[in-house]
Amino acid sequence: MAMLASLLAAAMTCPADLRAQEPEIPAADHPVYKTSGTPRAPQDKPAAEIEREAARFRMLEAACDSGDRAACSDLGEAYELGLGTPQNRPIAAILYRETCEADVARGCEGLGRVTTALRDESASEQAAAPFARACELGSAGGCIAYARLLHRGVGVPRDEQRAEALWRETCRSGAGAACRELGAAMIATQPTGERMAEALELLTGQCDALDTEACEELLRLEEGTAGRPSEAIILHNACSGGSDWSCKQLGDRAFVGNGTVQDRDYAFALYDRACALDEVQCETAAMLREWPGLTEGCESGDMAACARLGEIHDSTATPLEDANRARELLAAACFAGISDACARAGDLALTVDPAKAETLLVTGCDAGDLAACNRLASALDRGDALAQDIARAQALYVRLCEAEWWSACKTLRQNLATYPDLPLAVAGRNFVPPIEPDDRETLLSHIPEASRAQMEYSPCSTSTLEFRGQLYSDLVCDPERRVYRGYPLEPGQAPWQALLWRPRTLPNGLGPLSAKQRVLCGGALIRRGWVLTAAHCLVDRLETGEEFPIRSADYRIRLGVHRPAGDEGISYPILEVHEHPFFDLGTYAFDIALIRYDPSRGQSGAATNAIRLIGLDETPLLRRRIAPDMDVYTYGWGRTEVERVVMPTVLMGAKMQLETLEKCTEITGYTGNLLNAALCAAGSEGEQACYGDSGGPLIYYGDADRRARVIGVVSSGRKCGTTGEASRYTRVARAREWIERTIAAAR
Repeated sequence: MAMLASLLAAAMTCPADLRAQEPEIPAADHPVYKTSGTPRAPQDKPAAEIEREAARFRMLEAACDSGDRAACSDLGEAYELGLGTPQNRPIAAILYRETCEADVARGCEGLGRVTTALRDESASEQAAAPFARACELGSAGGCIAYARLLHRGVGVPRDEQRAEALWRETCRSGAGAACRELGAAMIATQPTGERMAEALELLTGQCDALDTEACEELLRLEEGTAGRPSEAIILHNACSGGSDWSCKQLGDRAFVGNGTVQDRDYAFALYDRACALDEVQCETAAMLREWPGLTEGCESGDMAACARLGEIHDSTATPLEDANRARELLAAACFAGISDACARAGDLALTVDPAKAETLLVTGCDAGDLAACNRLASALDRGDALAQDIARAQALYVRLCEAEWWSACKTLRQNLATYPDLPLAVAGRNFVPPIEPDDRETLLSHIPEASRAQMEYSPCSTSTLEFRGQLYSDLVCDPERRVYRGYPLEPGQAPWQALLWRPRTLPNGLGPLSAKQRVLCGGALIRRGWVLTAAHCLVDRLETGEEFPIRSADYRIRLGVHRPAGDEGISYPILEVHEHPFFDLGTYAFDIALIRYDPSRGQSGAATNAIRLIGLDETPLLRRRIAPDMDVYTYGWGRTEVERVVMPTVLMGAKMQLETLEKCTEITGYTGNLLNAALCAAGSEGEQACYGDSGGPLIYYGDADRRARVIGVVSSGRKCGTTGEASRYTRVARAREWIERTIAAAR
């Protein structure tokens, strides 16, 4: 068997006259795989590792050519994962299928794995058979995967008892992952007695073996549960196994001596490990290393050091959070001439000493700090902490809007209806037309120099390889970028985007949650105090089966957020939630809702990006053109669940195209009163946008006035993530009357 793997791109570099003499290599007719179905091979491997993988690939290729079926299976894995060769799942599937037919267990397991990555509605059903065969041939991974399908009833009839028996048998054979899966499945049934003891024994054994997922399962149980290890032991094992959040929690405890001996050298070692695991955690160690020097500098009269020290005590990222100390330090710095300390100092003082807060904000604003001007204008406009003074507030809003402070422009427009004689601000460069990611010249011209390196990074790997005389192509993308095949936005570029934020600790005691875990859903700011979102977002449903209505706990709305993990934007308590009366969780029909928050009780972060309203689709249902060539846009931070977190660090955007109403009806199955209650959209390669934040807006910019309008709401369809179908969006035009009626009734 002659095997030659070479990039088509290399062939394209040959001289034209030589290419003309060579026969054209035909493209193979092969299945298409989801860009997100397989982890992308690391792009920053050391040179020595690349050479080792290439040498092993050549060895496997030669052995496979000689008839070694086990080597052929390993060669398939090399193609699947990009080990010594560009990733190419179509070629991997050929090798896996041939070796599976030759009763090689790893070949069957690999075939099941790549089959689940197919862009095909029946991918899971197709994967069940090779996983089952792999299990029969002795593959622990095959047994684990097949048991998972049995337990969920995916591709095979649901049989939880058989799944547990298979996990238990595989666990006894020494496969730790099977022990963890069995323990987690048992815990989910809320067991008692011997069953609970067995589940805890399984998970504890795996956590002791540094299985971070097993440790996370244990942390979800209440402290003091009989048989559960102490939280400190669980965190230590999880940290050793690679959990950045666990390392951070242990570091916090060691730094302040909470439940353990104070040991700051050990704390910094833990913080550094957390930073190495996830750069989001680096901020903590950096601030704490600054702290001693800043304290000394502040005590010596360095007011810039006092201001920075106040920021550290104001931050939730460190165990030094102390609102009173932060307020004192920032106020002292403000009065000493550090103007950018005034806004936060004034915020912290508003509820404690309103007169001092006003003085702080005026001091900062007079010194040219726009954040202080904005806080002052908002307080004067609301009239809660400070005496209401609309004229003074409006003058500040005009100044801010002319400086392109978007939230001020929004407020000016709102106030104009009530106070028609108020001055208008000069329009600025607030909004630009959406820019295509591949229009690099225009795109880079709108991006600051410091942000361009991020844009130069390619989120996907494409390969076109020759194999047995035919060409096979594949595309594999990073998880963060694959959600919408999107691109990072600049702060404030989608100022209507709202974030539904989980409490630090859930009502069942699970927590404290990391910033990644606290992202629940997206939404769109359509009125002051009102966010449009998806109805299924009104209840936080965990994989454990637990459900928490967002109105019954400390869930909040965050606005002006670009980087959720940062201390950004303004968060508001939720007053009311309104689910559409025709919402059906089973079909996701009319998956649309309103959240009313309290604008008077906002809590500001250290930085607030632009906040502005977005209009709803005003075109009557029958007059709105829906066609496949219509470009629409959506934004989000990526779909996130408490138990399985995959989230981009900044707000992402993507361009998609609408499907016809007829095609969308085929996807949704909606008829009768539900007809045309949804829109469907997908990227140029059929990517599903439902991996993005549920509840976020689908936006159309193509009306005559070129203004952004919400025409749909992201809804998690039943097939989300398992097919190549376009994603579904609840159609705003079908719910417009209900939205207006609900808001009017609450006034």
